[in-house]
Amino acid sequence: MSEIRDLEVDCRERPAHVEVRGAGPDVVLVGTAVPMAWSRPAAVALAESGFRVTNFDYGSGASDPLPRTALDQVADVIEVMRAVGAGKGIVVGLSRGAITAYGLAARAPELVAGLVLAFPVAGWADNLFDAEPDPTPEPGENEDSFVYRSLRRVFSEEFLASRLDDAVALVTTSPGSVVRVARDEEEAFSEDAFVDCPVLVIEGGRDEVVTSEHAERYRQALTQANHEVVESATHGWVMEEPQQFAALISRFAGASGLHRL
Repeated sequence: MSEIRDLEVDCRERPAHVEVRGAGPDVVLVGTAVPMAWSRPAAVALAESGFRVTNFDYGSGASDPLPRTALDQVADVIEVMRAVGAGKGIVVGLSRGAITAYGLAARAPELVAGLVLAFPVAGWADNLFDAEPDPTPEPGENEDSFVYRSLRRVFSEEFLASRLDDAVALVTTSPGSVVRVARDEEEAFSEDAFVDCPVLVIEGGRDEVVTSEHAERYRQALTQANHEVVESATHGWVMEEPQQFAALISRFAGASGLHRL
């Protein structure tokens, strides 16, 4: 297990809890709308693969004073990178974090040597969800049934059978760990945003949270992007199979010359 450096970084009057582990080329995980528990297994696997990994969330436990747009979150990532001394590295956007990672690559290219968009939500895509992102209980449905039904949209049955407690803990974490998200309407995240670095788009064949049209929007905007479809992957695959996820990023880094950063 790699040594962990913990710190807090002030992001617009909201402390971000930051973990840095490993040594090597910098990888920054951006999943800014969800708890860090979601990406921690991937951070461990990437550190073991020879990267220095920065992972963070708004884990203060306090309520968020203002909803954050993707532009706000770009500023937050820059603050975190500055605080940990991260050099130009690989920025990995997970789910909705892909919006922020894409915007960071467009607005601060000096910080982004390579961009990975994993199970990405597209900032300029409307009505592309398979179902309501936040389902509500059905009439007469008890809480356990509702939670499990919601989890089945994110994780595989195999994962829930073996690690149900982990999955439940993730979705029932303190609201202080989850950022309030404002709708993204910034110009910076249109299909015309210019990104000039190696890009990998990862799509899950069993992703029931976002449709494949989201990945397609990025592929249309980033015509030179590498595209990897993991047919067996659910939206929660990064947590379910962190070693495989880390292996994908390692291969991308090697093929793009990013291991030499």
